[in-house]
Amino acid sequence: MCSSIVFSPNNWNYRKIAQHHYNLTDEQMEKIDVHHSPPRCEGGRNIPEHLYIYHPITHKAIHDKQALEWARKSRGNKNGKRGKPPTKINPTSQELKILKLRQSGLSRKEVADLLGIKEHQVKRAVKECSKFGYILHLKPGPKRGCFQKGGNPSGINQYTKHQ
Repeated sequence: MCSSIVFSPNNWNYRKIAQHHYNLTDEQMEKIDVHHSPPRCEGGRNIPEHLYIYHPITHKAIHDKQALEWARKSRGNKNGKRGKPPTKINPTSQELKILKLRQSGLSRKEVADLLGIKEHQVKRAVKECSKFGYILHLKPGPKRGCFQKGGNPSGINQYTKHQ
């Protein structure tokens, strides 16, 4: 004699499918949660290959981890694009070194030549430091290629008081 299981179209029969697949009694099933992998919202079905049994605490931990992953996927950046959250919590020592050199008064080109990197890498390092609250404080002076009034190329402000 051959026995077969007939499943109804009811979505809640996945517990019976898991119970039969794992050969568990009704008493054992009372203390077990059934998990879909992949989740039903991602195409998981009520078939034995997609059903896993877990202790309720373990099942909750799995869903907590999935909730974090889903939140990361749905988080958008300032451009509206979805992506991973930043993994850095501080600027690197190289970035801080570049920032310190820039604050000492060296230009991007001078820092790049000193460290053997490109100017855009110096700019990027300073920008990366600013994300963590480190701000580049440069002394005000003339822009590149411009001289101050009076032909003073040293960049020192010489103001005279008018009487």
